[in-house]
Amino acid sequence: MAPVKAGVDLFRHSERTVLYWVLFHYFGKFLREYESQFEREHGFLHPVIQDVVDKHLNCGNPMCGCGV
Repeated sequence: MAPVKAGVDLFRHSERTVLYWVLFHYFGKFLREYESQFEREHGFLHPVIQDVVDKHLNCGNPMCGCGV
C-alpha cells in the first residue's frame, strides 16, 4: 500500500487508505466466516453491507464508470 502524502485528495485516491486496504484484503474472509462465527449473536448480515463495501472499493475506479 502506497503511503498517503500530505495534501493528497483521499476522495480521489480511496485505494490509498487503510479502510480500503482492510476491506480489499479481509472482507471476503469476513463474509465467508460471518454465519458460523457471528450470526448467532448478531443476527443475519444485511445485504446492504455487501453493497456498500462494493461501492467503496469501486469508488473512483474508471473501469466502473465512476472515475474522477
